[in-house]
Amino acid sequence: MKIYNKTRAHEYYLKNKERMNSQSWKWQKSHPEIVRRIKQRYREKIKAQIIKLLGSKCSNPNCPVPGGCRDIRCLQIDHVHGGGCKERKFHSEERYRRIRDEILSGSKEYQLLCANCNWIKRVENKEQEKRY
Repeated sequence: MKIYNKTRAHEYYLKNKERMNSQSWKWQKSHPEIVRRIKQRYREKIKAQIIKLLGSKCSNPNCPVPGGCRDIRCLQIDHVHGGGCKERKFHSEERYRRIRDEILSGSKEYQLLCANCNWIKRVENKEQEKRY
């Protein structure tokens, strides 16, 4: 499990200084908006793959939507046993790739829930963060 920190980033830079100063890196630095859109499309593509792998509908049998919510705007990837805060340490591209790879390898740690069912589960299982 890789965790981002400044020391590791600096060590990587020192080892890959020539590559970091290459034309493609300079282009990425000078076009941040385009790079952001490319990464966003990539995240959306992987998230759509995950949703398809998990059945494309809310997995809660008591979902208030008859037959389970299928609206992709409402569906959220949920950790069956909680613990999603640990995942936020990773950048979103890496996080979605890891989730997809775990699902493809047969993991049952993730499920799809609509936003309502996900929040109800968080409250009932006391998964919400304490912010005070």
